[in-house]
Amino acid sequence: MEKKKILFIYNPRAGKAKIRSNLLDIIDIFAKAGYEVTAYPTQSRGDGIKAVTERKTGYYDLIVCSGGDGTLDEVVTGMMQCERKIPIGYVPAGSTNDFANSLHIPRNMINAAQVIVKGRNFACDIGTFNDDIFVYILPRFPMRLLRMLRMSWGIWPISWRGCAGLLLSKHIK
Repeated sequence: MEKKKILFIYNPRAGKAKIRSNLLDIIDIFAKAGYEVTAYPTQSRGDGIKAVTERKTGYYDLIVCSGGDGTLDEVVTGMMQCERKIPIGYVPAGSTNDFANSLHIPRNMINAAQVIVKGRNFACDIGTFNDDIFVYILPRFPMRLLRMLRMSWGIWPISWRGCAGLLLSKHIK
């Protein structure tokens, strides 16, 4: 039986280089789950896009990226440029990890890797703005700030936050 294959794209400098102390454990989790792992460390801006778009079509079953929101954004951008889409897993390793936090992906890198191999696939909204592709969550405003804005501007700030995602996103599977 042929092993499933993962392309693991990671940013070795994200989040004060915290992937370094977890890298072997993450790869081990994937291997124990029956995956053959190809590790691809990014070296400069755009490498995540390049790694995804230049992969062998039909070779990988899953792409996993680890880094900050920028690394995830590059991997998603690369995938959207490809004709054949495959699932993307995310091991957060950045400083803020807004996207991971909004989806309740564990902050602990080992736990996030375990969720990937045990988890389920789900669709995610992808946005475009001036031909740029992005996957990002609109920030959650503190309630105190929302109340102040509402007192000054009425309901508009709250409505805009909800509508902006609808206007800028498209649903993909």
